[in-house]
Parts: sequence; C-alpha cells; structure tokens
Amino acid sequence: MYKITEHIKRLLIDYDRVIVPGFGVFGLDYTSASVEKDEIIPPAKKLYFEHTIYPNDGLLVRSILKTESSNYTSANALIEKEVFLLKKEIENSSDKKVYLEGLGLLQQTPDGTLQLNASTQQPFFTQGYGYSSISLHPVLTVQHSQKDILTEKETRIEISLRRDFVQKLATIAAILLLIIIFPAKIENGDLATDYAGIIPPMIKIQEKPTKAIGDSVVREQSNDTILSTITITDITFQKQYHIIISSLPSRKIAEKQIERFAQNGIFPLTIVERDNKIRLSIRHFERLDEAEAFLSEFRKNHPELSDAWILSVR
Repeated sequence: MYKITEHIKRLLIDYDRVIVPGFGVFGLDYTSASVEKDEIIPPAKKLYFEHTIYPNDGLLVRSILKTESSNYTSANALIEKEVFLLKKEIENSSDKKVYLEGLGLLQQTPDGTLQLNASTQQPFFTQGYGYSSISLHPVLTVQHSQKDILTEKETRIEISLRRDFVQKLATIAAILLLIIIFPAKIENGDLATDYAGIIPPMIKIQEKPTKAIGDSVVREQSNDTILSTITITDITFQKQYHIIISSLPSRKIAEKQIERFAQNGIFPLTIVERDNKIRLSIRHFERLDEAEAFLSEFRKNHPELSDAWILSVR
C-alpha cells in the first residue's frame, strides 16, 4: 500500500483537486441531482484522474509534513519514491493495472495514458452523506365512466364562473390600489390630512386659529457662526411657507444638526415642531411664489440639499 494514497483520500474531502508531482491529478467533479429512468439520483462528487503533469502546488507535501513528522526534503523524496514504484508496478503487471485502495483501479491504455475506474465506496462528498436514490412509481390510471365525464364537464363550467368572479375581484382591488396610491384628502372639521402615506413636495397643514401664540427663541454665538432656533408651538392666522431642509426624530438631534449646518455656512435655521415632528426651516415666506423662487435658487447653490421642500402652514 502506498502512503501517498491515504494523503490523497484525506485531501479530497476538503479539496477538489490533488496534484501528485510527476504523476498526475486526482480530482472531483460535482454532479447535481438528476432523474434517470425511474430514479432520482442525488447530487454527488465523482472522482477522476487526469494523466497531466502540473507544477507542484505543495498541497500533498504539506499533508505529509503534518502526519509523517518529516521535513520538506524527505516529504518530496517520499512522493518521488512512491511515484516511481507506482509507475514500475503498472509497467510490470500483465494487464497494466494497479489498484489504489479507496481510489479505484488505475489502468494504462494502449496509447500510454492512465485512466481511473473510480471506487464508489469512498464518500468524498460529505455534504451529501446519506443521500440515496429515490424510485419513481407511476400513478395508477383510472378509467372514467360516462357519469364521470359528465361531472367533469359540469365542474369545468363551475370553474369558468369562478374565474370570472376572480377577474371582477382583481378589478376592484386595482381600483382600491389606485385610490390608496394617489393622495386623497379627508376633511375633519378644519383639519385637512393626507392619508395616502406619501409625502408630496408641498405639505399643507390646516389648524383652527387660536389667539394664544407661544414662541420661544434660543440664540447661541460661537466664533463667527450665529445659530438661531425657533420652536413654533402654535400658529398665527397668517399663512406661511417654510423651506424645509431636514426632518429629524427629536429636538436634541435637531439642535446638533443646526450646529453642523452652521459650520458649513447654512444659517440661521428655524426649528418647526409640529404634530410630534421636528423639521429645520432655512427661510419662510408669506407668498408661495417667493418661496418657490427661493427654493429653486437654494437647490442650485446647495446641490447636497436638493431634496429641500416647501411646508405650508396656516
């Protein structure tokens, strides 16, 4: 028995190719599951041998070094010795064959090349261990009587009616989907709310006018930047159009964001706190055309904030 055979078998469990210097290559070909005649054949890896001399990749040598407690020179010497003995055994045998345990029968063809009749006992495909072929059995055919044929026709008519009903349901569902996609305003007293779930370029918030006005102003100065924040707790009767450049989850985060914008020369900013939403406004106008003109110019000067939009508050 050749020592390199054990190393080849061990390496083929983790690698798909093992080069034997001066001899050839033992490799594995993956075959997916298939149906042959009346059986489902599971996936597998088939062993092959290629009688081609490749450069030594050191894989077989490293395996010998780990298990044989030898150095690099002696490991290479072991491979050369066993390859020489293996070739000699094939040449001296009457049928030009040699059996490698766990790999298969290696035979020399008339043209001098070597072919491997692989052994099926060695499970190189560990992921498919335990898979076995499945036999397929034909389904029993049933002869239909005249009564069965009549019943089948009636069933087909019933299915046709159901398909028509399904088409109607699909049409209704498509109409409902269009209603959901396109914004539809639902009036609730003086409150107009967009229930479509899609934020349009300009959001209008209508609220009942109140006499009380509670605005708090916080001003901070650091070096040559001035941060101005205004929290709107109520809205006056006058309609305003705010240029919104950012929406944030909390006031604390908004204040930090104001500092970052100020460092980039974008100030003063106003915090618009409304309906549990925090937004940062760069400017506000009383007329829509003025707000739109400012927004267009602002987007040109600040392409990184091209998603800025107009919030209409009344």
